[in-house]
Amino acid sequence: MKKPRTIKIGQTIQLTSGPRIVTGYGKGVFRLRDDATGDIELMHYRELSRQLLPGESVETEEAPSPTLAETMEHLSNEARFLAPHMQELIDGTPAVGTEPRPEYDDSLPMSRRLASKVSELKALGIEKMSEPTLKRRLARYRQLGMAGLTDLRTVRPTNPLSRVDKIIRETIGELLDDYVGHSTITYTKVRADLRRVLRERFPNAEERPALPSLSTVMRIVKSDSGDQNPTRAAARRQTDDLVPKRSFKPRGAAAPGDECQVDTTMFDALVRMPDGRIERPHLTVLIDKKTRSIISHAFTVGAPSGYDHALLLANALVPRRLRSWSNNYDLHGLEEMPWAAHLDDHQRAAFDTHRPYIFPRRILIDNGQDYKSLVFRAACERYGISITEAPPQSPTTKGHVERIFGTISTKFAQFLPGYVGGSVATRGQNAVRANVMNLRDVDELFDRWVAIVWQNREHAGLKDYDDPAFLHTPNTMYMASLELTGHFTVALEEDDFIALMPSERRAVQTDGISFHSRTYDSPHLLPYRRLRNIDGSPAHVVVHYDPTDKNQVWVRGKDNRWITCAWTALPGMRRPLDSELMRRAADFSQKTTKFDDETSDELVTELRDAVASEATDREAEVKRQQRSDRLAVRRAAKRAERAAEIDDDDDDDFILEAG
Repeated sequence: MKKPRTIKIGQTIQLTSGPRIVTGYGKGVFRLRDDATGDIELMHYRELSRQLLPGESVETEEAPSPTLAETMEHLSNEARFLAPHMQELIDGTPAVGTEPRPEYDDSLPMSRRLASKVSELKALGIEKMSEPTLKRRLARYRQLGMAGLTDLRTVRPTNPLSRVDKIIRETIGELLDDYVGHSTITYTKVRADLRRVLRERFPNAEERPALPSLSTVMRIVKSDSGDQNPTRAAARRQTDDLVPKRSFKPRGAAAPGDECQVDTTMFDALVRMPDGRIERPHLTVLIDKKTRSIISHAFTVGAPSGYDHALLLANALVPRRLRSWSNNYDLHGLEEMPWAAHLDDHQRAAFDTHRPYIFPRRILIDNGQDYKSLVFRAACERYGISITEAPPQSPTTKGHVERIFGTISTKFAQFLPGYVGGSVATRGQNAVRANVMNLRDVDELFDRWVAIVWQNREHAGLKDYDDPAFLHTPNTMYMASLELTGHFTVALEEDDFIALMPSERRAVQTDGISFHSRTYDSPHLLPYRRLRNIDGSPAHVVVHYDPTDKNQVWVRGKDNRWITCAWTALPGMRRPLDSELMRRAADFSQKTTKFDDETSDELVTELRDAVASEATDREAEVKRQQRSDRLAVRRAAKRAERAAEIDDDDDDDFILEAG
């Protein structure tokens, strides 16, 4: 059945003479009030229909009934107390005790039961409950149940802007569209622009809608602007505008390496650069979406280049070598990764088996020129790695790696001396004066933190589907994925690793290769020493080098094998890889060590102190050795002087005897 058309007291209607508020109605006549002047006029409904603006109607939609949850939420303590008493009036169910009370027997007239209940409620402290009021509330309880006891004023939907002129809201909406992309303004500026537009559109003051107050303009702007409120910071509005206006659909990753994300940011701490300058380095991380593992990272002095990203990829494609601090794994009871079961004893002693090995099959990048460089793309193409470019101005596309930067700042960088935060507003005046760490020590500390803390820390994005309160770690997710997804990757060989390294052309001299102010040599360079071209110019060889490892370079020999040339200050030769590693699925232990936030913070503090202590010990040892060398030189000089004096005395004795 169609509901009858209705008009409500307090409703604003638009007439040809301006907006009017309905204040009363009777016998076909409406009592209307002009809100601008306060004048009251009476108007017959036929005259009212003629003065209505085109398309305007006095009919209003009836407000929806409150839900059961809203009803129970706004149910007062008095209403909850009255419910059993109402039920007792209806069927005699005792409100107090378990035995029915005779004064509420259903055979008695309702008037007697009501009188008894009013007397009982007054004795219980409800003084204002008269018999007519109780009768009226009982009728509503019969009809609506518990909802009948609710004060409808608390659940009635309200629209505080319902009385605002439609022209005013439309004009403010147009102004809000014009403000998009502009600098931040105030509400007084919005009201001033609204006054100007109304005067331009309605030169006749009598036809012009009344200008709302500043507080009303504020409410309209807050209600209609959404996340583009012109009084908010312009940078914040621009960021909010980049959020897609659609439902989010997560891109699932079936196995480790299916989707990896890479990005670069300024590190939130000052460090001492190799040339002695103190500034913030750039940090680039490559993460796996499935497990949230950080599979490779790189610190660079300036903005990274395509060669830096190729090196980052090379470090991700080969297993990590075992470091001197690997005893921390056993100290904290951390488990080995399943792929360690396929290594022999020699390989176990060479590689870090407590880290996951993930081959990135697809890398999601942004539109930076360093990621679009031919070097990085050629490296990915060589090993069959797909590159996906994120759409321009879409921060949510690489949301995982963007979020990791925030965690690195709060869980790692802020524990370092020289922490500056992510903006100028968070930087302290003493940050530059701090005894900052050098870049090499920060890189080593970050590597330890990733291996020990991050990979074993509970991650909020790795929630268990059955129990969302249970969180997994990147390592446990990798172990589970290796078991169930059949993730199987062949580790790269020596040739693959070195081929990814940047290269330069150099001549082989008698003492080796002079490269970046160091000399590298190998016995296998003998056929290439001091070679000349036909025109007599020195013949050059292609030297591949690792920018993060200054101890060795590589030259490809005539037999197409790599020659490892060690820094002449270091003994022996080292090769980047020993053999090819095979990975396949294996069983893993469900019991593994995990760190909460508090433990993670304590561990990064301990690791920082350990690295700082080791750096101090190294510097002290170098100084002690230098002092020892200087003392030895002075002693040798004194011994030489004494020996020369003795020789002079012997020569004089010989001359006297001869005379």
